[in-house]
This record gives sequence, C-alpha cells and structure tokens, in this order.
Amino acid sequence: MTRKLSPRNTQIYELWQTGNHTYETIGKEFGVSRERIRQILKQAREKGYEVLETSEVSRNRSSNRINAIIENIDINEFVRLYETGCSNRQINDELNINNQAFKALEQRATDRGLTSLKLRIIRSIVFDIENPDELTKHRESIILDMKRKNFRLKEIAEKLSISKIRLTQIINRMKSRGIQIPNSRNTGNPLPFSELLDRVSLIESYLDDGKNVRQISLITNISEHSIKRLIYEHLRDV
Repeated sequence: MTRKLSPRNTQIYELWQTGNHTYETIGKEFGVSRERIRQILKQAREKGYEVLETSEVSRNRSSNRINAIIENIDINEFVRLYETGCSNRQINDELNINNQAFKALEQRATDRGLTSLKLRIIRSIVFDIENPDELTKHRESIILDMKRKNFRLKEIAEKLSISKIRLTQIINRMKSRGIQIPNSRNTGNPLPFSELLDRVSLIESYLDDGKNVRQISLITNISEHSIKRLIYEHLRDV
C-alpha cells in the first residue's frame, strides 16, 4: 500500500515526474541540495510511488528541448533545404539546429508526407542538374562555343583541363536538360527500351528501400553518373 508523502515532498515528487527537471533544479527551487532531492525521491520509491529513473528523465528533458526547438522552425523551409542538395550540416547551420533536431524535423516531415529520403535524392539530383554552379556554367559555355566551331572532344577536354570521360558526362547532362549541342552525335550503345525500363524500375525499388545513389551503384554495378541521369530523365516527376 502506498504511504502518503508530505505536501512539500509531494510537490518535489510531482516536479520530478514531469521529466523536465534535474535534482539540482528542483533543489534550487526548494532551497535544498541535489542530494536531498535524491533522498526524498528514494523515500518516495520505498513508500510505493513509481519514480522515474534518472536516465528516463534525461531522455524526456532532451526530447522536450528538441521539441521546443523544432516548434520554432518552418517545416516547409526545412523541406526546401532538404530537397535541394544541402548537406545535413548545411541545413543545421542554416536553421541553427543540431543533429538531434535535424532528425526530429526529418521524421516530422516524413510523417506528414511532406518528403522522404527517396524524394530528397530525386529532387536533389533534379536541382543539381538544373541549377549548375558557376564553374559548370563556365564549362558549358566553352563547350557550346567550341562545339559550334566543330572542335573535337579531345581539344575541348584539354581546354577545360578535364578528362574526355568527364567532358562526356557534362555534355550528357546538358542534353538531359534539353540543351542542343552543335555538331554532336549520340555516343555509346543506347539500351533497348525494355532493359532501360528494367534499370529504372530497379533503381526506384532500391530508392524505396532507402538506398542512396552510391549504395545503388555498388549493388547494381551501374555508375553513379548513369544512375543520376536515369533518375533525372525518368523519375523526376515521381
């Protein structure tokens, strides 16, 4: 049978059970030491009261702090940053949050159907391809100019100080965005339509399983560049 606590100790017990306090904060409120608070709670437990463990209270305080932080964050702004290729650290810096708050916001946005890891990957790829950085814009300008003058790929690659493979990737990305490349022809052996669909379906299934582009590349032995191109050309409207 639970024996009653004094009114004062009942207040102390109830404060502790909220999960928002430490021995020290309660002790300061009642003008006693943290050790005295610990003893009072121990006595409450001995009298049959259910007393939260210190570890549980610590988790509750942490959860409450995180909830207080994310309540002041615009979830739509988080989703915008989340889906435009920003790293976790960049988002944390932009929103002035820590990793725990990031995870909480990510979970909240996912639970509300605002985004998902799959959408983050797809929309980040779309954003990256459709919003090239200044270096890429500079390279694309040179490529277009030199292709109009019918320079060979080797000459263009030397001008840009990049490999022919990297140059081909840039050109393919330009073509994916609908940019017409003068004096250009399709390179390589295009996949049969059925095999192309199989690849896209396979990539999407791995995205649904929470795999990122690097992981999909390792599993399928398809290059990361090819995976990103297939995602952009066939999954961007998912």
